[in-house]
Amino acid sequence: MSWAYALLAIGTALDITGRQQAADFESIRQQNIARQAKENAEMAKLNAERQSTARSEAYTKFLRNSSAIAGFNRRGDDRSLRAIQKAGREQTQEELTAIRLQSLFARGRYQSQASFALAESQAAQDAVLMGQISTLVENGYRMAQVSSDNSSATSGYTAPSYGMSPAQQLARYGRVT
Repeated sequence: MSWAYALLAIGTALDITGRQQAADFESIRQQNIARQAKENAEMAKLNAERQSTARSEAYTKFLRNSSAIAGFNRRGDDRSLRAIQKAGREQTQEELTAIRLQSLFARGRYQSQASFALAESQAAQDAVLMGQISTLVENGYRMAQVSSDNSSATSGYTAPSYGMSPAQQLARYGRVT
């Protein structure tokens, strides 16, 4: 039965190697998702800064133009001009606040996405480790059964396993098939 030991050893090695390769691939994929999410968060921040700058420049241009027109028309101390400029300032402040909040929410979503991707990467590695340990234990148990089959006489009857685990077979039939 040395061939049975060899087959179990080869199967164990292939199973462990295959699981590790799958986990490594998933880890790389999740790390790329995390990197992309971090880049998206940075782009959201830069976009918000660009929008804020453009809005502030538009407000400054509005103030210069309205002041120039008021000076040309000799209405520099006009209450309606001051009211228009005040309304423009308030609207600009509201828009800048909206831009800032939108940027914060978008960056928060991207940062959460990055954190979740890194957690998924770790979870994939942990799941593979558990699978590898399970494979080692299961195949170790099978090797023990192969060696005990060689040393004990059996009736020749093999009970069908019907997809049962080795522990279930042992509990039901008193041996593993």
